[in-house]
Amino acid sequence: MGQRGRAGMTNLFFSYLLQGVGFIQGFVMIPLYIHYLGVTLYGCWIATLGIINSLSFIDLGLAQPIGQRIASSMGRGDTEEASRYFWVGLSLFCGIGVVAWLSGWAVSFWIPSILKIPSAYADAITMAFLLGALALVLKIVNDFLRGFGMAIWRPG
Repeated sequence: MGQRGRAGMTNLFFSYLLQGVGFIQGFVMIPLYIHYLGVTLYGCWIATLGIINSLSFIDLGLAQPIGQRIASSMGRGDTEEASRYFWVGLSLFCGIGVVAWLSGWAVSFWIPSILKIPSAYADAITMAFLLGALALVLKIVNDFLRGFGMAIWRPG
């Protein structure tokens, strides 16, 4: 097995290891969440995060085509063009992120009434929604940056 095969096997091993850790983490953390938050608040929190996760389409699938353009530019040795694609992509994804977070902020005030959350939990769920929306924005930008990093290495 060559160096590339060993790297692939190592990557596969750690991917499965991370999946296993996530699985075990669920068994450990979920009872703690329910114990400290209560069933109602935990359920509201999960519903809120479900809404945020369903919005992950907001990156519009642009990371891969931009990454391909960057890889193509780097393969030709045209770092100036690759740099332009990077800055346009980063600007685009940061702009999408700002719009997404502002939209999430505007919607956050209606989430308790939309989900019919008891008023005792409304503030906590609103804050969880805002933090979840911020995490979504950071994930979108991070996915672009990861794609950029992979695009840089692809021609090599």
